[in-house]
Amino acid sequence: EVLALKQAEACGWFVKVPKRTERWPSSRVCELRRGNVTEWVAWAFFNSEAARVPSARQTELNELVGRIAQWMEVELQPGYNPEASAMRLTMDPIPSAHRPLLYYAVTQTILN
Repeated sequence: EVLALKQAEACGWFVKVPKRTERWPSSRVCELRRGNVTEWVAWAFFNSEAARVPSARQTELNELVGRIAQWMEVELQPGYNPEASAMRLTMDPIPSAHRPLLYYAVTQTILN
């Protein structure tokens, strides 16, 4: 049970591409690759893209990725799975939708 919770927690930081609205299922944790986890760790610990992490900190980045893989009890394969993308809350664009003023007037009238 604890292993399933660990893997669900880790997968919760990944979304399916291209829509980016559906979380990565924990049943597919083995499909995450080292590059996917590196992308997330670079954001979470260095507030950076993986390619922009300073070379002096690359060892630390790789060590963190290894520790997370060990914690998840998953052998991360090398490479990057393009079907999964890390959620990087401060770096990813915020989806927005334009709505006419009438939309807000109607919803405000209904809610009050």
